[in-house]
Amino acid sequence: ITVGGLDRIASAARQMRNEVDGALLLSSGNDVLGSFYRIFQGEPEMRGMSLAGYEVVTPGNHEFDYGVDVYANALSFAKFDVVSANLTVDDAGVSSRIRPYVIKEIAGIRIGIFGMMTPDFSLLCDPPGGGVRVDGEIVSITQRLVEELKTENCELIIGLTHIGFAFSSEIARKVNGINIIVDGYDRDYIHE
Repeated sequence: ITVGGLDRIASAARQMRNEVDGALLLSSGNDVLGSFYRIFQGEPEMRGMSLAGYEVVTPGNHEFDYGVDVYANALSFAKFDVVSANLTVDDAGVSSRIRPYVIKEIAGIRIGIFGMMTPDFSLLCDPPGGGVRVDGEIVSITQRLVEELKTENCELIIGLTHIGFAFSSEIARKVNGINIIVDGYDRDYIHE
C-alpha cells in the first residue's frame, strides 16, 4: 500500500473535488516531526499542506517535540484552520490560532469540526520550555462541543482527533451526535 506524499495527497484531493459536490481535506495531526522539522521548523510542511488545500488540521503530540516556539514558527506558514478543544498553549500567538472548533459550509451543508489532543500528551511529549497542557476530560468536553455545534445548526459533526482508537471509541459510544471521527494517533488501518 502506498501512503504519504503531499503531491499525491494534493492530486487525490483535486481529483475528489472534481468528482463530488463538496469535499474537505483534513489532517489529524503529527504532520511535522523528526529531524526535518527540527532543521526547517515546519515551514516546508505547512507551506506544502497549505498548497495541497488542507482546510482543517488538529495538532498531534509531535507538533510540540521541539517546543512551542518551533510550532509557532510552523503555524506562521499555515493557511488553514487549526482545532483542538482540550489543548491549552501559553504562547498567545499559538493559542490564538487554535480554536476548539470551526464551522464550514460545504455544498450547502453546515459542518462542525472539533479537535481533540490525546490525554496521554504528557507521557508522550515534554516540550522544551513547557507551556502546553491537555485536559483529559475528553467525553465531557466532546459532549459540550457537540451540543454547541448543534445550536449552531450544524448538520454534520466531525471529530478531528489525535487521541487513538480506544479514546475515539469511547467518545463515539458516550456522546451522541458525532457523525464522523477522523483520528490520526494510532497507525492501524480500520475500515468499518
